[in-house]
Amino acid sequence: MVNDPISQNQSSFVAAEFNHARVMAALHKTGLDQGQINLVAIPDGLVDNDDRNDLAWLCDGIYSVMPACLEELIGKIKESREDEITSIIAD
Repeated sequence: MVNDPISQNQSSFVAAEFNHARVMAALHKTGLDQGQINLVAIPDGLVDNDDRNDLAWLCDGIYSVMPACLEELIGKIKESREDEITSIIAD
């Protein structure tokens, strides 16, 4: 986790592995630093050659895999920190 020196908050942005890879590639191309945010990837339930434009297929993968992965990630964060998670924003 990354410490925010101003507010002492730690922030993580969690995205599906496919989107995470796209964000990281864009950051690399532009030379931008990810700054005060920890970028984390979790699986979306699809494999590399699956059609992510098929909304029904994508939703099925997301709903069947991501909740458990997010819960596991939250557990790992809670185990690694003394203070508790105070908020989660989901979209």
